[in-house]
Amino acid sequence: MSKIRTFFQHIPNILTFFNILLGTGAVVLSIEKQNISYSCYFVMAAVAIHLITSMQKNAKDIRKELNSLAAVISLGIAPSVILFRLLKKALRIREVTGHTSIVNLIILFSAFLVAVFVALRIARTLTHGTERLENNRRVGLPLAAYALLIASLPLIDHFDTEDLLLFSTMESNLYFIGSIIVIKTSIRNIYFLLPIILFSLLIVLRFPMFSLRFSSANFGENKTRYLFFFLATILLMMYQVLAVPFVVVLYILISALNNVARLDRRSTARVYYSDLKKPFGESFSH
Repeated sequence: MSKIRTFFQHIPNILTFFNILLGTGAVVLSIEKQNISYSCYFVMAAVAIHLITSMQKNAKDIRKELNSLAAVISLGIAPSVILFRLLKKALRIREVTGHTSIVNLIILFSAFLVAVFVALRIARTLTHGTERLENNRRVGLPLAAYALLIASLPLIDHFDTEDLLLFSTMESNLYFIGSIIVIKTSIRNIYFLLPIILFSLLIVLRFPMFSLRFSSANFGENKTRYLFFFLATILLMMYQVLAVPFVVVLYILISALNNVARLDRRSTARVYYSDLKKPFGESFSH
């Protein structure tokens, strides 16, 4: 029994090792292969493993450090290399040589800002812990969400436009399919990819976002999470990988609306509190 228990205790470490292998494999495939679809699938698999291993509470220091190392490789370096390949394609550069212009080099290597931001976020988490706010909220865009966004772009780019028409059987789908076609044509445009890189600033900015973890099954406490998972599940079931960018944008929009609602409630409570502090006659003189 003790050997079985020891084996189960090592499962998170084994999964983390697979995560590292998937991340390094994604990097190699992005460099060696003309078609980078496999590296995108490797990143998506690494994201799934990262989410599983991150769920464990009270992990030992070595396990935390291994998981952090795997996250830097799989969720930072691998997506950066995928973005690097997309930028090369957008700039129509086959090989980076000494004749490549400085401007193009700056644009190409800006893709690795993603790896820098991911490393900074993980270092900050290891030093200060995960920045959590009240009501099970957290600070910054989850690394898994951004990695999935980057990994989905080449898959959308390689998706056949004729196959997209299969999804347009309903009139309500036309707006979604139109948006996908716009994204598909924009992926090879430098003016679309550079904002995607700047978008990675949300990883390190102190922008409050709702946590995807459920603290309880209570609907009142988790209605934001229930709403998000309900809409995300519908989108993913209907459109598979094509829906990933929309799910990430949906997560950010719901977080932003949630923040606005909280600010409104706080300002209302502040006014009410200041009103109560006034003398009785002055408070109710209106």
